[in-house]
Amino acid sequence: MFKSYLRVAGRNLLKNKLYSGINIFGLSIGLTCCLAIGLYIHDEFSYDRFHPRSADIYRVGEHQKQMDKEYDLVVTPGQPGPSLKSDFSQVQQTCRLGKTSGFLHCGEAVAEPEDMYVVDPSFFTMFNFPLLMALLSIIISLLLLLLFLQVLNNK
Repeated sequence: MFKSYLRVAGRNLLKNKLYSGINIFGLSIGLTCCLAIGLYIHDEFSYDRFHPRSADIYRVGEHQKQMDKEYDLVVTPGQPGPSLKSDFSQVQQTCRLGKTSGFLHCGEAVAEPEDMYVVDPSFFTMFNFPLLMALLSIIISLLLLLLFLQVLNNK
């Protein structure tokens, strides 16, 4: 029975080539668009959901209106983290993330990375990125050393 259905479908495809081609092309475009939209929606809903407490993590944004244009930015002026933590009891922890550029010096070696990010030490406790504990303690001690050197330079 199924074999006869395939035979009839094949005969109709060969008899009406243009009409069948248009239908198959339209069906393939529709399925491709549907899959692309579905993948986009899945990606948007799964963004940063691999962290254990992802439901408790929020990103602060800002809505600006400049010269009759409106912008939604995730860059905030100043330091809203400490003030948010002191003004709202629901805020348990804050973290800042910034992109910077510059040179890294280690003895005689000098490197200029393309992308360099600066984060608060609380970044490693808020997010669950895999780091070795020894590496984490080294990073925190280096951050404290950099902070100490910055305080000395400001005096």
